[in-house]
Amino acid sequence: MMDVLQETITVFSHYLAEKNVRITREDDTRTVPHHAMTDPSGLLPLLFLVIEHHLQNDLGLQITYDLCLDPEAATGHRVTSLHNTTPAVMVLALDHVLKEASRETYTLSIQQFHSLMPQAA
Repeated sequence: MMDVLQETITVFSHYLAEKNVRITREDDTRTVPHHAMTDPSGLLPLLFLVIEHHLQNDLGLQITYDLCLDPEAATGHRVTSLHNTTPAVMVLALDHVLKEASRETYTLSIQQFHSLMPQAA
């Protein structure tokens, strides 16, 4: 049986492919591949941060996930587990934040993606 993290990664992969979600780099000539967006050592820690912020502030829901330092990871962190949620809740939250940021085109520049990050208080 798959754990919640693996199920969420699988659901995210299907979602990103189905919606043809694109995150373009600064020069707009290359996009971040879907596997990099859902890789626990790729952009997944940032996606979880954005989703966590949305769920907490907009819906009052609490999720938890574990990270470990990983100097080889794109963000310097790797997601190791996910708790207190389901893949369905996570993909609905992902859909919401991507629609908000991309105005429903599902194409974001790297700057738009960074603008999703919660601001430090």
